[in-house]
Amino acid sequence: MFLVLNFLVTSRPKSIALKPGEYRVGRDEDENDIVLTEFTVSRKHCLLLFRKGKWWIKDLKSKNGVYVQGKRIKGKEELKNGDKIHIGSIPAEVRIYSPRDYLEEGLTRLPVRVSLWEDTVSLSSSGIIEKTVKENLLRLMENMDSLPSFELENQLWDILTMVGVDAFGASLISKGEVAELISCNSPGLLSVYSGENPDKYFQREFNGKILTNVPLSGASFFLITSSPPPPWLLSILKLVVRYLALMRKFSHVEVEKEEELLNGDSPFPNTPIVFESPEIKKVIEQVKKIASLEGNVLIEGESGVGKEIIARLIHIWSPRHSGKFVAVSVPAIPETLAESELFGVKAGSVTGVMGRRGKFEEADGGTLFLDEIGEIPNFLQVKLLRAVETGEVAKIGENMPVKVDVRVISATNRDLEKMVKEGKFRDDLYFRLAEFKIKVPPLRERRQDIIPLAEAYARQFSKIMGKTFVGISEEAREALLSYSWPGNIRELKNQIKTAVLNMGDDGIITRNCLPLPSHHQSHGELERNERETILKVLERTNWNKTRAAKILGISRQGLIYKMKRLGIKPGD
Repeated sequence: MFLVLNFLVTSRPKSIALKPGEYRVGRDEDENDIVLTEFTVSRKHCLLLFRKGKWWIKDLKSKNGVYVQGKRIKGKEELKNGDKIHIGSIPAEVRIYSPRDYLEEGLTRLPVRVSLWEDTVSLSSSGIIEKTVKENLLRLMENMDSLPSFELENQLWDILTMVGVDAFGASLISKGEVAELISCNSPGLLSVYSGENPDKYFQREFNGKILTNVPLSGASFFLITSSPPPPWLLSILKLVVRYLALMRKFSHVEVEKEEELLNGDSPFPNTPIVFESPEIKKVIEQVKKIASLEGNVLIEGESGVGKEIIARLIHIWSPRHSGKFVAVSVPAIPETLAESELFGVKAGSVTGVMGRRGKFEEADGGTLFLDEIGEIPNFLQVKLLRAVETGEVAKIGENMPVKVDVRVISATNRDLEKMVKEGKFRDDLYFRLAEFKIKVPPLRERRQDIIPLAEAYARQFSKIMGKTFVGISEEAREALLSYSWPGNIRELKNQIKTAVLNMGDDGIITRNCLPLPSHHQSHGELERNERETILKVLERTNWNKTRAAKILGISRQGLIYKMKRLGIKPGD
């Protein structure tokens, strides 16, 4: 019996005919017989197999599932002639032929390996598309506060292309001024809002397409589509942009207190940090003193303890508060772009590259925050030292340096003093960056802050999700207090976000709402497990970093960063 899948595509129809056997379907080009290069398809998504005279489809624990006749299957399901199926969001029609029928129909045998690109997929099955888009946007929200801007834009754009969005942009609006929040294939805020008020809902023609603008409180977003966007898409994007705006608003000094990142009963005025522990009180007092002084600052602490928030407080409480706070995630910048990102490029110096300012010039008169400074490439350390020492930066291709007035705040989760002794970090650069030092303790060493933080985040996410938060049950409090929090505040925030999603109408976060692991692993155990997983994948791919990163579901640059952090090198 031959199985023919007719993929329901909008441009050229695409079908594959399979003789009895077993075929692996997924996004990974190296490990599948049928390759579907679409965002909603998992690396290993499903199996098509012929057993005992029947064709079956088996879900391989994919993220977005396999649907037969509109119902998501669990495990294995028999395929019948005429069935409509979805692999992720890709729709297909099933045809089963006997060998005689197959020959009489005159069907052409196509290659088994076939790629379907996003722009060919039909969006006619809106129910499954809607469900998939909503799930992926909510999953993106869970991780967006830890993603650099360019990676956030890439992931958001992957999702929006599924519903035929040609461009998307969001902005913050303060006192009539528009500041870009995020841009995906966007023609630019000024051209979009020319002659229009971003605070008002409007829909108009734009370069032969439809431009829809949706205002929010203190923000706005627009999307460009071929046809009017469905209401459910605008509804879920409102949720995403509200949360994104809430995260980013803290970088704007003029924000009202109740709109800042967190607002609790803090003993320090205008402090968007909720705490009760003496350890953080000591840190805040130290920040107040350092903020009023000139000098570069090094903030030390584990990942997720809130080093960037401390850096922003220093900026807000300093004489530089009217200047810009420019944040740079050092490991998120590819090494080949690191110099141009920090110091800029002269127009015409590199073929095809327009001139632009670097982060030092952008932060002139304000504060430059270099997150994870221990990951800065060796070749850049000398140029960074000169910029910090002299206050002068030179663009790539430019001989004449320009003067900048910048305070540098760095952060690290590594032992820089040890790196200096090992010759991995310049001692003169270290002493320049660490004129003042602040150590932020991990959450497990300040357990008095866990419940106040959890309650503050619960109020924040309840407001975003349109829910009413009443409190945290005693059992849930005990679970929060007994957990080791290897991911610190970032992990607590994600736990509470999920808990609010799971919370019932009574507004109580119970133990069942929290996805806390039953076995509490220490920070060291988690790092060892992560190291072993990465090593196994690297060995399996013969240390091909591009293939290994695809299997792990991260970018190649992200893999390189993890390898450096975990001390992984060929031969391990």
